[in-house]
Amino acid sequence: MKINLQATPIFKRNWDALNDNWRYIINEGGSRSGKTFSILQCLIIWALKNKGTSISIVRETFPSLRGSVLKDFFEILYTLELY
Repeated sequence: MKINLQATPIFKRNWDALNDNWRYIINEGGSRSGKTFSILQCLIIWALKNKGTSISIVRETFPSLRGSVLKDFFEILYTLELY
């Protein structure tokens, strides 16, 4: 499966860290800096390449998860025609 992805430098750094098997990957920055979107892109591609992988995405409350992560997650899936 070939995926055409518009990626940011944040994606590249996280993707490299994932592929280098870093134990922890810490992303800092302000709101609307693209962290969540880029990390989700990495995790979606990672899951597609590593079948059977289980990934947990958590936030302190469900409303904050739904308002940020889930919204971006479904947008990425839709854009990649995976939804």
